[in-house]
Amino acid sequence: MEAAILIAFRLILALIGFVAIAYVGRFYDRRVAGVLLTFPLLNAIALLTAPDPQIVAGFIYGVVIWNGVLFLLISRTSARPEASEFYLLVRLAAWSVLWFIVAAGISLGLADVVGAHRLPWLFVLSVAVACACIVFWQPAGEIESAAPRRRGFLRQLRSLFAQPAFLGRLALFVAAFCLLTFVAWKYPGTWIVGVFAAFPLPGIFAIASLSNTLPARYLRDIGDNAPLGAPLVIVFNAAFALVVPDLPRYGMPALLYGGLACLVGWGLYAVICFAAIPQIVSAITQRRKQA
Repeated sequence: MEAAILIAFRLILALIGFVAIAYVGRFYDRRVAGVLLTFPLLNAIALLTAPDPQIVAGFIYGVVIWNGVLFLLISRTSARPEASEFYLLVRLAAWSVLWFIVAAGISLGLADVVGAHRLPWLFVLSVAVACACIVFWQPAGEIESAAPRRRGFLRQLRSLFAQPAFLGRLALFVAAFCLLTFVAWKYPGTWIVGVFAAFPLPGIFAIASLSNTLPARYLRDIGDNAPLGAPLVIVFNAAFALVVPDLPRYGMPALLYGGLACLVGWGLYAVICFAAIPQIVSAITQRRKQA
């Protein structure tokens, strides 16, 4: 019963993440949407259920850097407004296979290093990758994100769900989630759990959906910011892996306290994204205009 509740909880959160990123990228702020692509929704749930949260978090540290780089590559090569749903499905499959090959290689390469020992140098690497992406951001005249349209939230949300194609993508998302859940259950090895905990399912579906609706320049705005999420995700998972051992591990208390810890962590992460990213973009824009 508890396992079924946990799976349902993960599915609901993953769906919320997919819809939220798609909404923010289309109607709110593309730069913020880029950082949200790596939002640690499923990371936290995996750490709550892992026998050794530190080891699973260690696998996530390395893979999340690859997540940001993959989203950057996708945003530069995959803008296809009005492309067919079949073409979208092919792209999703290709991106997922590419992600798994590289993520498995990273995880196997890190398998002999204890999780906590990976943190310092992988965090430094994630910061270096994020800084490199900022250096190569678009010129000052194009760096600013689209003017957020903050009015009519419910109308905009309804327009998102009114698209038959979007509803089809939601169904495909649920099918992909079920497949990943089955694989994680069938092959419960630590490195496999760590790899699939880092799979950015909401993000990869969201950017696929946006690639069918946004022009190439707008999609680049999203992808340029994706690597900035990796340092935040590493810090989040490092902190969460320290908290999890002190939480109840079984029964309803585990679900309640674990859920509360997730909500607090996700809330802090979201506040940083929505408060800090626009300020960083504005500061870089002004500096480049003055240069």
